Amino acid sequence: MGKRKFSRFIPLLLQSVLLLIGARPNMSQLPPAGQLVNELPPCSVLREELERGVHGDGVDKPYMARMRAQGVRRALVEVRAVFRRNQAESAHVVRRLYFRQFDGADAQISDGGRIQAIDNSGLAELLDDLARNRVATAPLVRGERFTGDQVSSFVEFFADALLPAQQVLLIPTGRPAPLTGAVVNGDIADTRALLQSNKFSRKQLDRALFDAVLSRYDNTTVIDLLVKSGADVNSRAPDGSTPLMSAVARPCNLRPLLDRGADLNAHDKWGRNALQVARENKVVSSIRFLEEAEVKRHDLIG
Repeated sequence: MGKRKFSRFIPLLLQSVLLLIGARPNMSQLPPAGQLVNELPPCSVLREELERGVHGDGVDKPYMARMRAQGVRRALVEVRAVFRRNQAESAHVVRRLYFRQFDGADAQISDGGRIQAIDNSGLAELLDDLARNRVATAPLVRGERFTGDQVSSFVEFFADALLPAQQVLLIPTGRPAPLTGAVVNGDIADTRALLQSNKFSRKQLDRALFDAVLSRYDNTTVIDLLVKSGADVNSRAPDGSTPLMSAVARPCNLRPLLDRGADLNAHDKWGRNALQVARENKVVSSIRFLEEAEVKRHDLIG
């Protein structure tokens, strides 16, 4: 999306989204990724990258075999540290998420017994060590105002070497809101627990919904939980944009919003609706989906 669209969200996300968009094209010749592409939903950002030729290095790492053995296709490790002398020190893991699919709704492994078995297999220790090592040499994210000494980072692991490694960045942070950290990372279990044990205001829920739709992966279940708890799918950001407009960059998150009543015809302060935003930013899968939704809407009205 354009600079105007994203700038207002950067300080509100725990910035994990920034960490998950750092893929770089690998120019080496690799085998076709057709089988892997077919495992991914049509709306997946990972699928779109593979179709554009954005690949990993194709070299199978030891942790990948461990992940496959445990039925883990993707893992996300959140690390916090102290930033001194231009590097992260005293890094410690605060969140570890496992996913049974690379992308897709309800991909998170949330069963306590299953998670314990994965941890006990040695995979958790291996990924934690790798995550801390990557954070120790990671740069501070550009454009962020740094007023303290605490940083967060998110290190992602795939079980397939054809998927590109994401850039690890250090994000200045205070004490992040727990709900924000849960929704942007697609942590269904934590989101559900927080919503059940806390009384969030409508404003807080709406803010969380804006955060959730910017998740890099299919966040349908988290979006559903927020809406059922009172978040408004047609809430407005200061520039008049809605969650649907924000989700244009994350096509998998368009459908759950429309299914829950998002207004296709809502306009931001520049007079653009979601489809116009998608066209302006050339997000092909979102354009296709929103055009189909417009046709269905007209058919129902007519």
